Amino acid sequence: MFANVDLEIAQRENALIVPESAVVFDREGTYVWRVRDEVAERVPIEVGLRKDGRVEVTLGLSAGDTIVTAGTHKVIEGRKLRAAAPRETSQARGEPRASGSRGSGS
Repeated sequence: MFANVDLEIAQRENALIVPESAVVFDREGTYVWRVRDEVAERVPIEVGLRKDGRVEVTLGLSAGDTIVTAGTHKVIEGRKLRAAAPRETSQARGEPRASGSRGSGS
């Protein structure tokens, strides 16, 4: 006998969600590149739940912060950035909820 089980691990109201492609890891920790006045700023973050290419940010960003979502390996802190065509996912945004991965223990 086999069974498929969908299990909701957690649910967060007003979670701050960013694309997984924006999150960078190195020896100093986890961070994103925030854009202020067209200049790159490294911002340490803490991550929470992950699902479908999105990551919950529990500390370090505020709703409305503009972040780099592609080409993070090309960014140099303090340098001026050129923005590509705006996309909805290029800004950190408050979402009504973020559910944990179903069927996994994360």
